[in-house]
Amino acid sequence: AGTGSVSFSGLIGGTTPLGDFSVTASGGVSIPSSISTKNGQITINSPLTLGASTTISSMASSGTGAPIAFSSTINATTAGVEGLIITAGIGSATFSGNIGSTIPLGALTVSADGGIHLASAISTKNGIITLNSPVILAGATVLATNGASGTGAAVLLNSTVNGTTAGAQSLTIDAGNGAATFTGAVGGSIPIGA
Repeated sequence: AGTGSVSFSGLIGGTTPLGDFSVTASGGVSIPSSISTKNGQITINSPLTLGASTTISSMASSGTGAPIAFSSTINATTAGVEGLIITAGIGSATFSGNIGSTIPLGALTVSADGGIHLASAISTKNGIITLNSPVILAGATVLATNGASGTGAAVLLNSTVNGTTAGAQSLTIDAGNGAATFTGAVGGSIPIGA
């Protein structure tokens, strides 16, 4: 869409899942509900705004999954309201920009057996952050559930956490009045920084 924006008003692949899905619009992308592919890569190259709680899956119709990548920021429409669920199956989930830093999400759940790659910050307002798969830090990363003056919620890291380069990438967690739970080793394969 060049310098324009792209807004979707309905389900994408809801009846018959798509193959690959890619969108680029420097003016922003707005999604109200869900994106579904069957083993097709999903790539969103521009700032994403959630118009409603959204599920993005590359393993619809009993697919095994494929990579899901966000090259820019992700924000809610109203702080603490719109949440995001990512299911990539055997694929990876890559977040290159801040998530919820301008308008915090409701909650975030990510499942991607190929790894969850985080480069910056994730912020929710009283919404649980659940990362069900191995996390690979690509930069200094902050996970906060008390954004925009929220009181906090749980942060659940249900697998391992590692850096990309030993000692270079850091992880900060601010769960407010919530709990932070680590199920797997942190820095066991590639140590993280301070």
